[in-house]
Amino acid sequence: MSNNLRKKYTVVLLRPDYLCENSPHGQDVYVAHVEAEDEAQAFKFGQKDAASADSHQAPYDDYALSVMFEGHHSPILYGADL
Repeated sequence: MSNNLRKKYTVVLLRPDYLCENSPHGQDVYVAHVEAEDEAQAFKFGQKDAASADSHQAPYDDYALSVMFEGHHSPILYGADL
């Protein structure tokens, strides 16, 4: 499939607990903006993006999916910021 047929996705992933010593379980997230052919591919691309951003400190498949949105969306507030 060519790039112009890919959809944009925002993938919100939970970092593995062993990378989040100072965050309560489930509160350290990574937001990836990817373009993919479908949701499964977007999830894998998001995981690989997160692992790369974390300097490959974790295998990419250790990042769990929290939520995914179609389109690119930027967070305006994280729970820890309240």
